[in-house]
Amino acid sequence: MRWRDDGGWVLKPVLGRVGDLIGVEGATEEREWKTIRRGARWSPRHWVAQRRFAAVPLATPDGGVYPCLGVYTIDGRAAGAYGRAARRPRIDHLAQDVAVLIAQGETNDERI
Repeated sequence: MRWRDDGGWVLKPVLGRVGDLIGVEGATEEREWKTIRRGARWSPRHWVAQRRFAAVPLATPDGGVYPCLGVYTIDGRAAGAYGRAARRPRIDHLAQDVAVLIAQGETNDERI
């Protein structure tokens, strides 16, 4: 498992929601990070590892916010989208929900 020896990975629970139990070395409290790593070692099917990347905050009148854009899927097909924004790079339960708007004709899948 590459994530065990490389801080360039983010650990996420397979059925996670609103950023619960997202593990980011250096951005997750040490005690929680140890719990997340243990869970991923003991039950690897319940976790995914995502390559870490540097988020760039968006400028707002109230200061920078880190964006998060996600896609809901059903049987591997896009079924919807969601957006969140946070004051820190780790998007968790403290992040705010934001609207995701798609202009008509902007997608090949009109069911979104």
